Amino acid sequence: MELDGPIAAIFFAVAVYYAYWFVKALRFYRNNGWDFSVAFGPKVYSGEYVSPEREMKPRGKLFFGYPFIIFVAGTLAVVAFVKAL
Repeated sequence: MELDGPIAAIFFAVAVYYAYWFVKALRFYRNNGWDFSVAFGPKVYSGEYVSPEREMKPRGKLFFGYPFIIFVAGTLAVVAFVKAL
């Protein structure tokens, strides 16, 4: 398929973007004594819908949200890249 290369690039960009914020959040919370009362970084939502009650709390976002997005986007980037070859 013609679009596999650009699709792989988009998934790769998403993975890199969230990896960047994951590292920044790790540094931020480490320097603040792991105080998760302050939200940091882009909003991440759990579930299918974007609504204020589905926004992840800082601890969940750091230990589940960012790693999950990085894993899924990275896996899809690799699959799309291999398919483009």
